[in-house]
Amino acid sequence: MKYLYILVIYGFIFLLTALQMQYTIIKGLLWSLFFFWLIRPVLTGITLDNSCGITRGCYHDCTSSGCSFLIMWFYRPEIKAIEFTMKKSFSDIYRQQWFAMGFSHDERMGDDSVIECVSDPDVRIWADARHSYNDNHYNVEISHPKIGLREMSGSMRDGIITCNFTRLVRVEDIDSIFNLDKPWYLLVTNGYMDNGSKLKHELYPNEPFISPYKVDFQKHDDVTGRKIHYLVRVHGCLMVFAWMILASASIILARYYKHQWPEGRACGRRIWYQVHKVIMLSVLICVTASFIVIWIHTKGYAKLKGANVIQKAHPTLGIIVMGLTVINPLMAFIRPKSDTATRPIFKYVHGFLGTTVYVIAILNCILGVTLPNTFVPWYTMWIIIAFAIYQLVFEIMMESYECFLIKTGRKSDYEIREMSAIRNSITKIPAPPGSLLKNILIGFHVLVLFGFGITSIVTIAL
Repeated sequence: MKYLYILVIYGFIFLLTALQMQYTIIKGLLWSLFFFWLIRPVLTGITLDNSCGITRGCYHDCTSSGCSFLIMWFYRPEIKAIEFTMKKSFSDIYRQQWFAMGFSHDERMGDDSVIECVSDPDVRIWADARHSYNDNHYNVEISHPKIGLREMSGSMRDGIITCNFTRLVRVEDIDSIFNLDKPWYLLVTNGYMDNGSKLKHELYPNEPFISPYKVDFQKHDDVTGRKIHYLVRVHGCLMVFAWMILASASIILARYYKHQWPEGRACGRRIWYQVHKVIMLSVLICVTASFIVIWIHTKGYAKLKGANVIQKAHPTLGIIVMGLTVINPLMAFIRPKSDTATRPIFKYVHGFLGTTVYVIAILNCILGVTLPNTFVPWYTMWIIIAFAIYQLVFEIMMESYECFLIKTGRKSDYEIREMSAIRNSITKIPAPPGSLLKNILIGFHVLVLFGFGITSIVTIAL
């Protein structure tokens, strides 16, 4: 519902702006309501128990405004059992809910023993606990869902589902119910029910909330935070920096600034060429480093368990991007001379490959931030989409301006004067038409690229 509200508010604002209506007060009120709605404290109704870390172990995501979930446990050695309390807040109190914690030998979903807290389908104020099992990325029922569970009670009130129960430390002869006499990673997630069947988890958009380390349920640790795959984040940050900042600036430079700064030289070559070459070599370095990092993390081609069909294209597209990123600079180093017949062919092939790899890379960045186990905020995808739209609009604007200069004859006249100055070894080469505006535009473009890029990198890194 939160995302729907955001879309509705943005829709109103866009409509008012698009129609160029002068209702400044209304637009101001809408922006104010939207802003204050975002920053308002979210009161979940769940607060951190004072016993956490002292007489009880806890795992939670509590902040100053409350908790989205809270799991507490207490070891009872006299009966060799662990007393659990599970709490989770829900925004939709009229649907049947489920809340689950899984015990896993690694930090990934799959091969996990699960205890579910499920609201009653008929009497919604009741809730019940039961066992299940994660077979790969699918949750399956087991033959004896209540075995090992004692002293069970549960409720669903005021949008909070609660289950209290005692779980025996050891449950013999059932492989799908793990013994709790050793530490496990704790996986937490939730979702809704449909006609008695669990729908896909919703607590966090990509994957369950996973404890940062294995939890010993016979101790009283206060566990917060989640497992972070740092190599995945390094991979994402490098790719965003390479394509959203470096490549985006370099493409504009190569397409529309070849005649800019005619008197400037670096190592005997035009400035645009040298800057373009350095930037694209930097892109190659970033992409190669990013490729190596993710290859080390996934130990080969990533299988992306839990991803949908579209998301599973991410590693394949990544390999394509890596290959084209290597091929295109190699082509540039062996390009034919400017006075040969094959130079125009090289120019178009080089440009086509550059544009192709750029488009694939940006699309792959969008796919990448939605993948399981990345835990990237949902709005990162929209930041990259907004960037892609901006880049497209900026290129259309630059292309239109170039067409205007050609149509008016200003560009053709300048190129003739420029070639004449070069042939006659004239030191003073006239400035190209629209030089001041182009300088302003490239400066503006670089600032916007850094704005989009750094924002995306921060959301991925943190």
